[in-house]
Amino acid sequence: MVKSAFIIILFILYEYKKKIYLLKSRLFYLINGFFGKIKEIIVNKKISFHSYLEVNRIKWEKIDNSNNSSEYKILISNFVGHPGYTLPECFLGKYLSKFSAFDAIGLLSNRDLSGKKILKSFNINKFYLYEETNLLKKLKLLIKVINIMKSVDSIDKFVNLQIDQIDLGKISYDHYIRYTGIPSENKIKLKFYFFLVEAFFIHEYCKKIFKDKKISILVASEIQFIPAAVIFQNALKNNVNVYARDGGPSAFGVRKFTNSSEKNESWCKYPKSLIDFASKKYSKYAIKKGGELIERRFSNQPLDIDSLDAKLAHNKNLKSLTKKELCNLFNWDVSKPIACIFGNDLIDGNFVDGKRLFLENITWLKYTLKEIKEIKSVNWIVKEHHSRPYAGQHPKITLADVYYKICDGNDHIKLLPNHIGGSSLKNLISLAVVGGGTCGLEYPCLDIPALVAGEPYYAGLGFTIEPQTQDEYFSYLRNIKKIPKLTPEQINTAKIFVYVQFILSKFKHPLMPVYNHTEFGKKSKDKFWNHSKHLIQNYNVEEDKFMRMFENQYINNNKYLINLDI
Repeated sequence: MVKSAFIIILFILYEYKKKIYLLKSRLFYLINGFFGKIKEIIVNKKISFHSYLEVNRIKWEKIDNSNNSSEYKILISNFVGHPGYTLPECFLGKYLSKFSAFDAIGLLSNRDLSGKKILKSFNINKFYLYEETNLLKKLKLLIKVINIMKSVDSIDKFVNLQIDQIDLGKISYDHYIRYTGIPSENKIKLKFYFFLVEAFFIHEYCKKIFKDKKISILVASEIQFIPAAVIFQNALKNNVNVYARDGGPSAFGVRKFTNSSEKNESWCKYPKSLIDFASKKYSKYAIKKGGELIERRFSNQPLDIDSLDAKLAHNKNLKSLTKKELCNLFNWDVSKPIACIFGNDLIDGNFVDGKRLFLENITWLKYTLKEIKEIKSVNWIVKEHHSRPYAGQHPKITLADVYYKICDGNDHIKLLPNHIGGSSLKNLISLAVVGGGTCGLEYPCLDIPALVAGEPYYAGLGFTIEPQTQDEYFSYLRNIKKIPKLTPEQINTAKIFVYVQFILSKFKHPLMPVYNHTEFGKKSKDKFWNHSKHLIQNYNVEEDKFMRMFENQYINNNKYLINLDI
């Protein structure tokens, strides 16, 4: 009873603090908007954002399908709060409305004033507005959560907690990791209650929305964390098709999710049938282009179509070393095999890839480092994943912290200095060890086997080593000399997968500017909106190849958009 009262009091304080923050944010937005209007009057020129909204509204009023005769509806969600996410959601929503004659409705937070303006400029004028701060409703849910948590005495039980077949425990724990920066916990924390209430709150809201059986489609860019993951899973549970952007920023594809069995799949979980299609239809071209993309990465010259993460990890400022130079640096015997442990992002993507041998990314890292301490017949490199903040939050524990705590003093295990690039490793290592992430795809393209601790998006295609248990995983670590070399067929399959991921399933959108979402200050925002304005001014819907490809996906009920311009 005392514990429950304590939790309730702290929750009220937490919600009060949150409400103050939201009120301050709203006030700042309104004040900023007021002075923006004054500036527009003085200089007789609209600010870039307002100028885009006006031009965009006029354009979509001209090209819009005003004869939406169907009673069915499309929900266009917007919960990231970045225009780089909002615009693709609007593009896809408007296309789907055109293909289906369904009415498009916005789904966003009631505090997202900018998002609402953007959606309105696309002639979307109906909204479901999610209210974030309803203390009375949340207190009622908190009482339910307190009762539920009485039987939850471990992290595993919390993560496996489902309510109405929705993974509210896993979503809340993932949200906790992301927004506290703490990569793992070994006991129940107070904020678990708070985030579970938040997830429960949006779940109750979703139940009301999806009571309307006329909602047929959800458009979403984000399917992780609160509230996006709760909305995503509720949609699938209610047989609502979900269309999610795959990739970006300016060239992207579309993944269609159709049922709850897909709720823990990555956007880029391309089916074997698509890989086989690419292998049969494009074969040599796919192998060449996929291999070229990886080679450019490892030459520190990533192609424009490559991912932002690849461009950060492989850049020309990083130093390359030969095996002899690296062994001299670490005072290693050059005749010993070298394996590399590739760290994951510790606070992102912990639960998007299906089956895992270890609960979180950092838990995999800790168990792996403890195991290799005793494997001295191999020299081990530990490579940190490049880190970027999420909502201003960096990991509070880094790979380097874990390395020095577990491996310091073990001369056969070395942390790769940050100034040395991954381009060195392709000529050094005999095995890539990954918990997930792109390294398990990259290195097989370079004839280097990859041992993966789970089922990443490229698993199941025969070019990675996929142990089914922790014991089997550790056995591979202890016997890396017995791991066979990759066959030409395995190498080519990996390259074809790269081709599918970055070329066959992607196309440059005619209305989406190039931008870097990690650098989005005032100058970058002005550049983004000015470029967007220029693109919409010169847009001709009859020449929109992306729309035709998306229509082909929609009509043929395909899981992925296919680039028809190859």
